[in-house]
Amino acid sequence: MSEPCNQTNTIKSLIESKGSTEAKLNNIEKCLKDIKDNHLHSIYDKIDNINTKLSVNRPTWTITVIITFLVSLVLLLLREVL
Repeated sequence: MSEPCNQTNTIKSLIESKGSTEAKLNNIEKCLKDIKDNHLHSIYDKIDNINTKLSVNRPTWTITVIITFLVSLVLLLLREVL
């Protein structure tokens, strides 16, 4: 990824800069692409952080299976007694 578009390299300064229209458009396009890439990277980081936090608090599959089995067993025993 190219160097990100910083505050001094705004769209307005790119439009007002000297040079051909094609060069200006290429610079604006590059700047917008950098903004998009940085924004997407930020979103992916936030999703990854949420996923990490959720996975820490989530029980493992073996614990889930054991709990399900025990609950089913207790329900079957209660059904037999009642």
